[in-house]
Amino acid sequence: MLLTEADHAAFDAGWLEAWEDLKAGAASGGKSVTAADIESMLISAIENTNLPPKMKGTMAWRIQQELYGELGLTKASIIIKAKPIP
Repeated sequence: MLLTEADHAAFDAGWLEAWEDLKAGAASGGKSVTAADIESMLISAIENTNLPPKMKGTMAWRIQQELYGELGLTKASIIIKAKPIP
């Protein structure tokens, strides 16, 4: 699904910072990042755009299809393992 440049920028603004926070948390020995975290982060970014509700629903569905169908992940799949704390 193609978005306008403005819509794509709005979507990206919603998840890029959250992604950096998740990575930093895992790197500092915090919580591992799971597929459920990625799903939640991306769907939250979708919900915070001005896209029409049907498009938001389609995008959320597509993300779930990619994560759990095409990639074969489960919600508990570890995407980034937390760094062990010595």
